[in-house]
Amino acid sequence: MEYSVGEVVAAATAFGASCAVTAPTVFDSGPWPHFFPAPRKLTCGRAMPLFEVQDDKELLAELLHFRLTYKREHIARLDEITVPPQPFELKSLRNHHLVAVQLASDCYDFGEEIP
Repeated sequence: MEYSVGEVVAAATAFGASCAVTAPTVFDSGPWPHFFPAPRKLTCGRAMPLFEVQDDKELLAELLHFRLTYKREHIARLDEITVPPQPFELKSLRNHHLVAVQLASDCYDFGEEIP
């Protein structure tokens, strides 16, 4: 699905919401061992990929936005999943993501690896 920020803002405005886009906080999820917030030096969190990434410079900003009702023109691609995804090991992906966030924020004492 692809849509513009303008469409999200228009939907929020029509509903009377005061905010269309925001950065998630620790209050947006219950506590669980794989979550960590962003260091204060970063403007928002970074989404953790569920596959190995070759270039950590591509950390994508993690944002929440007001609900948008999808339209046919929002469909960017359709496909069929015929093969299960490659298995991944969440602990190592999360620990690697922590290092990437530390590097991006220049906060090398931020967070703690999962043993």
